[in-house]
Amino acid sequence: MKSLVASVFFFSACTAANPLYLGPGGQGKPDGATARDLGATSNDLGTTHHPDLAPICTDGERMCAGATSTVCKSGKVETDRHCPTDGTCAAGYCQPPAAMVGSVEGQECDPNGSPFDGFCIQSSTSLTCQPFITDASNQSLVWVCADAVGPGGIGTSCTHGSECRSGFCGSNGTCFRACDPSPSLGCPQQTNGNPPRCEQVDIDVEGVPLTEYGCVL
Repeated sequence: MKSLVASVFFFSACTAANPLYLGPGGQGKPDGATARDLGATSNDLGTTHHPDLAPICTDGERMCAGATSTVCKSGKVETDRHCPTDGTCAAGYCQPPAAMVGSVEGQECDPNGSPFDGFCIQSSTSLTCQPFITDASNQSLVWVCADAVGPGGIGTSCTHGSECRSGFCGSNGTCFRACDPSPSLGCPQQTNGNPPRCEQVDIDVEGVPLTEYGCVL
């Protein structure tokens, strides 16, 4: 009788589910395993820090990339201004060209107190009147005759200054060309269409906001 009872107990114990049994395919848990037996550590799903997404510069910081001035925005370096070919970039700002003998290149182009593109063109059609920062902390600048940057002239639609002769795209969405509001020093006359008007236009000169007279159609 004792032998029969022992046999019944032995077979009933073997039919109970064993939580430590791995079974076919290893779907169970190994001996002593916890709820994290699948390697679900705190950073196995890519929650670690990503150094490639870290800022590479400080917002507002200015630098030079060859003959281009750049500025840091949202931790990334962005192109700000394409300097004229006869100028350079230093300390994050485009520099005016050196004065040339027998030309107005490198000379200031605001003899009457207002920048005037015509002053530069009288010497060479490749020149334009452009602003250059002299003291960023005081937002001081000087207007100088320098090589044209892009091809766009009066009334040319633009999204960036590199598309314009002056190197600046005005707040009105067209290329900026400096003009003197004096009647005799206004904008050049055109053979067809409406004559350009000399009106105030906003431009950004490497972080310095400026309102100046420009030719608009």
